[in-house]
Amino acid sequence: MQEGMVNIIFDTNAARDFVTAVKLEELAAFAKNMSELYTTKGLRLMISPIVIMELLCHLSDTKDKDFSVSFKAIKAMMLTQEYQLNGNLRSMMSPGELLVANEIYHMHCEQREKMYMSIMAIAEEISHRNIDNLPDLHTIDGNFIKDYVDDIEKSFAQQFREVCKSVEFLAKYMGDSFETNLNTLKTECLLATYFTRTTYNLLMNEGKVPDYRYFLYPYAPQTLSNVMQGIKFVHQMEENNKEVIRRYPAFISLAKEVIKRIHLNKNMSDDKLHNYIWDINLMFHINDHTICREPLIFITSDKAMLLVSDVFHDTENVLKYDEFKHKFKL
Repeated sequence: MQEGMVNIIFDTNAARDFVTAVKLEELAAFAKNMSELYTTKGLRLMISPIVIMELLCHLSDTKDKDFSVSFKAIKAMMLTQEYQLNGNLRSMMSPGELLVANEIYHMHCEQREKMYMSIMAIAEEISHRNIDNLPDLHTIDGNFIKDYVDDIEKSFAQQFREVCKSVEFLAKYMGDSFETNLNTLKTECLLATYFTRTTYNLLMNEGKVPDYRYFLYPYAPQTLSNVMQGIKFVHQMEENNKEVIRRYPAFISLAKEVIKRIHLNKNMSDDKLHNYIWDINLMFHINDHTICREPLIFITSDKAMLLVSDVFHDTENVLKYDEFKHKFKL
């Protein structure tokens, strides 16, 4: 890996901006040119499987309005990175649950890692195909990518609406403002639970952590042994939540911003809410802005993400696509 480089990562909308004006037949030449330009400017393109997964969803239906631009974004990013690597192995940015598994639980979610690797493999195959000759869009575990994404988005919307209701109830019960209750440790722990619980379940399915259904009420009878084990489990989950809050404040900040938007817009559609799960996942990389101790710039057009970067006084490392081009004279 070349030293002294600045890593850059596009979110899904920025990935589309990257190729909006590029014709299909020009993608390979465009990627070659961008790889050389980025290298000259000291930039290294990194690719998140989360972004690839979002883009792949639009390739399941040729009538999807974003079908063509999503194909172009995948092909251009993958080829640009391939040309920059010049034969070296491609690296993968870890999604939130893999970071939590590694940094909080000190383990690996091997099955989830394989799933993301299969998504990247599909993207790599797409980068060497034409738009009318797409590969099979199933992951290594046999799931259709769009079905997997739909399930995640549906669960996320349901859980975050419940958190919003909980904050609203506490505000009414305590006589405080919604904002006051939103910013409590209790609420932040609820938001952190979305990833700590998901990660624990992934590890549990691989037999790496105890199955709480054997001792936790209401799954198991309340014997003294089960109660003691349950107390220990709940305490450890609380400590894990606090560690997530400490390590990933940008993730917590965006999650709270989403809850606030649900509260202020009672008619927010599920389609609008669904997109936030992937933005929230990407925010795990915004905290120290480094990969392997090298700087990272995040490129996005998402207003909520940009708002969070303002809160963290981090506008130099979270840029709109046009700002990114201007800063590096691209």
